[in-house]
Amino acid sequence: MTTKIRLDKVQELIRLFDPNTIMPISEKDQRTKLSQILTQINYFGKRNDEQAVELAIIEHVEKQLAEQETQIQQQREQMKTKMRQLIQKEFPQQEQRHEHQMEHINEIHNRQALEDFHNTPNLNLDSMFKTHEEEIDELHQKYMNKPFHQVGDNNVIILCDAADDAKFNIVKNKALERFDNNTQTLSFQVNNNIDPREKPTIPYYRNLANLDQLDTFLDQIYRKEQRTAFKVRADFGTIIETAEYDGNEQKISYKYVLPVDANSERRVPLIIKSQENIVEYKHYMRDVIANMQERTQEDTHQKIVAIFSVMIWVYKFSLAGAAIPSLQKHIKRREVYYVECKQNLCFFTAYSFITMPNSKEKRWKDSSRIAEGKRIFKRIYGKEFDDSYQGFNFATDIDEFIDKEQINV
Repeated sequence: MTTKIRLDKVQELIRLFDPNTIMPISEKDQRTKLSQILTQINYFGKRNDEQAVELAIIEHVEKQLAEQETQIQQQREQMKTKMRQLIQKEFPQQEQRHEHQMEHINEIHNRQALEDFHNTPNLNLDSMFKTHEEEIDELHQKYMNKPFHQVGDNNVIILCDAADDAKFNIVKNKALERFDNNTQTLSFQVNNNIDPREKPTIPYYRNLANLDQLDTFLDQIYRKEQRTAFKVRADFGTIIETAEYDGNEQKISYKYVLPVDANSERRVPLIIKSQENIVEYKHYMRDVIANMQERTQEDTHQKIVAIFSVMIWVYKFSLAGAAIPSLQKHIKRREVYYVECKQNLCFFTAYSFITMPNSKEKRWKDSSRIAEGKRIFKRIYGKEFDDSYQGFNFATDIDEFIDKEQINV
C-alpha cells in the first residue's frame, strides 16, 4: 500500500509554494491542489516522498525569486539610465557644475577629517577598540602588585578609616539591615507588571565582610547557573563619607548607596562558560575594589569608606526560536518586521533582511525569507534545517556564525 503525504504536510507544501493561496476545504481538494502544483513545476518524482516534493517546491520558488530579482535589477538600471539621459539632456551644465561642487566639498571634508585625525593628541587606537577581556587584563596588570588591603576587622569591607566611627556605625547597621535573610535578597520588592519568568536578568544580593565571601558568592552563582552560558555584571553597595566646612568647623556625614543596575554598566561584563571564567571574574572584582580604594585615598571631600554588599546581575541567553505573534501590532508602525514561521528559524529569517533587504520596488514574501533562512542555516552548519532544531544559541553559536559570515554582530 502506497503511503500518502500527511494532510498537515500537504497544507504546508501548498503554502510553501504560495503563502497567499486560498486553501481548499476538503482533503481531496487539498491533495488535488498539491498535485496540480507538482505538475505546474514539472515534478516527475515520487509524489508520496515528502522530502523530495518539498525540495522540488523550494527549488522552484528560489528560481522564481532569482528571476524576479534579475528583472527588478534590470528595471532599476533602465530607470537610472533614462533619468541620467533626461538630466543630461535638460540640465547638462547645471549637473556638471553640481558634480564639481560636490567633489570639491567632499575633498575639503575628507582632508579636514584626516588632519583632525592625525592632530588628535595621544590618540591610542588600541584603547578605542579594546575587548572586555583586554580591559579586564589591563586592570589586573595595574593592581597585580598593589592589591586591596583590608583596613581593620569589621563586618563590612573597609576601604579607609572613618572620620567619625559613631556616625559611621549607625549608617553601616542600617545598610546591613537591607539584606533579608529569609529571601536572600533586598528587604524590598520593586513593583512592576513583568512576569519574573520573562525577565532576562536574575539579581543575586548579599552583604560582604571580606573578599573571601565575594569569591564564595560567585562560586554559588556559578553552581546554580552553570547549565547554560550566561553574562554577569556587578555593582557594590557602598557607604560614603562627606566632609563639609561651616566656617572653621568640619561636619562629617554618612550615607549608604545600594547597588544599582545602571551602575553595573561601568563594570566590564563577562560571559561565563566555565569555572575558568569565574576565576577570572573573581580577580577582576578584586581589582575593581583595589581601584576604588586607590581613588578613595585621593579624594578628601567625598569618598567611599566601605563596601557593605554586592549585587550580581545574571543575564540569561535565550534561544532565538520561532517568531513572536504579539509583534504583529508593531508592523504598521514599521518598528519590526514579522515573518510568520512556526519553526525555530527566527534568527536566520531576521538575518535574511540583510542578505535580502526589502525595497520600495520589492517586499519579499514570508516564504522567501523562510527559504533564505534555511539556506543560511545550511551554509553555517553544513546540513539541512531540521524541525527538531531548538533555536539559535547566542552564547555557543555566535562565534561560528561570525566566522562563517564574516560580519560583526
